[in-house]
Amino acid sequence: LKQCLAAPVLRHRYSIGHRYPPRTASPTPANVAMGLAALLLGGAAFGHRFGLAHAAIDCSPTPTQDPNGVVGVKEVTVPLTGSGPVEVVYDFPNKDYVSGSIEVPPGCDVEYSADGNTWVQLEPPSVSKIRVKCELAPAGVNGVYLDVPPPIAGNVDSAPTGGDGFEPLIIGQRVFNVWHHIKSNLVCTEMLESAGVGGTQTCEGYGTSANPGFKPLIDGKVPLTSNANIGYGDQVNSRIYYPARVDNRIGVVCVNTPRIGLPTLCAKSGVHGFTTDGFIDVATVPPGASDKFNLGWGSPDYATQRLYMIDKKDNDVTTGSHVYCLDMSNPADPKPCWDSPLSWSGVLRASVMPLTNKLILFSSSTMRCLDVSVSPPTICSGWQADPVNIGTVRSEPIRIMDAQGRAIGVCKYSGVDQVQCYDLADGKLADAGSVLGKAATKFEGISLPGVKNQPEPSPEYTHYGFYGSRTYFAVGTYTVANKGLVCYDGKTQDFCENFPYTKDLGNKAHYAIAVDPAHGGRCMWLLGDPHTLHSVSSANPAESCGEGDPTIRVCIPVEGATWTGVRLLNALQPDDLQAASVTVTNEAGTQLQTGALGDGQVLAMSVPAQGDDKCLT
Repeated sequence: LKQCLAAPVLRHRYSIGHRYPPRTASPTPANVAMGLAALLLGGAAFGHRFGLAHAAIDCSPTPTQDPNGVVGVKEVTVPLTGSGPVEVVYDFPNKDYVSGSIEVPPGCDVEYSADGNTWVQLEPPSVSKIRVKCELAPAGVNGVYLDVPPPIAGNVDSAPTGGDGFEPLIIGQRVFNVWHHIKSNLVCTEMLESAGVGGTQTCEGYGTSANPGFKPLIDGKVPLTSNANIGYGDQVNSRIYYPARVDNRIGVVCVNTPRIGLPTLCAKSGVHGFTTDGFIDVATVPPGASDKFNLGWGSPDYATQRLYMIDKKDNDVTTGSHVYCLDMSNPADPKPCWDSPLSWSGVLRASVMPLTNKLILFSSSTMRCLDVSVSPPTICSGWQADPVNIGTVRSEPIRIMDAQGRAIGVCKYSGVDQVQCYDLADGKLADAGSVLGKAATKFEGISLPGVKNQPEPSPEYTHYGFYGSRTYFAVGTYTVANKGLVCYDGKTQDFCENFPYTKDLGNKAHYAIAVDPAHGGRCMWLLGDPHTLHSVSSANPAESCGEGDPTIRVCIPVEGATWTGVRLLNALQPDDLQAASVTVTNEAGTQLQTGALGDGQVLAMSVPAQGDDKCLT
């Protein structure tokens, strides 16, 4: 964490670890005042649980500067003490936390609160509190723990009887989706292999693998969903929200999805349109509208607990007329964000811009930016009042973030190998030599065997993922098996390592990418037509999230420090795997040590420092 402080920078030794059921630990007043800046060990795919021991680190005070150029920002490192599971809350009463600046070792969980009471996993534009959950190493071990669940399913064929999924909605170790453009089921898939009904991936209470899904009956009828039935997975309250239509009513379906027990319709609040169990009325279908008129085509904002939606007819780029927003911060009273919906004829997509309080609206050829921090929303500062002409639109906006995960621009394809990027500050086309202009050039140069370098042909069928400074999108042809997966990192201003990558997804459309916020966004889920769900490692798309040979790379976080050894603690349960072993190599690829990990045993391995090595694998 970085706060505007008069105090000098402090760096201390640390011992922080992986997610664990929390035990409350009260921080000292001094720690609360300074905040926490846990040292980053480096990211990678996850393997077994490890403790990594290194020399104690004490550095002289060194002033720092915010990456955005704000002078006077200080970086503060504060130790967490004790052992076992710990939960610590750090207050920012002046809301002076620098967005995107927290760094914790892999495995720690971080949650944010804008109002001081409601916690979310993705950072909101304004932060008043941050909560860190870790398991500290036991006495005598100075290090960090990393943990991974049993193997995660790679591909799931979730509905042989038909039904197309659209967007993966993640709650814990379950992935939900709603079939689109039909009277739809709510489908639930277990991430862990064979964890569902009869050893399948289908969650208990959600049908069978041959006939999956829960049918939410609203006044005895199954709601009809749109082509782009985006939704919201409420991790805190274990709920799924998604837009739909019942007769001449358009609104949002709400389903309780407890980890143990059967799904049920959310109880009505009696106000703000929530007068029917399981259905929040938003509007009525206009007289004479098509039976394919519905809600969708927007995006969830998990940082502010909102769901943005558009009303229009399926497969029609001209009929969109309103933008709606549902505020779900109070589960007892979900309600509209504004007194009335926003009107814009021809609106096609509504996309959240991370850490900015901005919403980008696309039509088939124009763009607008709304400041949604005020009610009703206004045109973003610096933007012209009239829509910006941007030419042909083939997808939802491709978000470009800075190193802190704050959106700085949007890009879009207008054709094969044709990309334009626009500055979020004013909506103007980016100069070729700017960060955004260079991103456009990189996207235009994507060349993958058998893959057409543009998104699916209709802007209806795209929903892209993002996490931190990274944005993920796909290119390729609807009926061609090979699709291109692209990851761009605003921190490096380049493609992510191992991307772009060609993935065989079968002769099926590829609709949506969702990044699981758990464990630092290490896993993303791909969903498409018809009914196939894929897990893909965010670090290496060649692997599923549950690959049998995971790699952990750890780097010394402070210049001048040296390794004193590595301590590996095996936390696997006897039934998790048949066997497990570990090999440690240095940066030159030299094998330093290898050994087997027995069930529940501790393997201590002495790995002395090798010259100037800063990283071990």
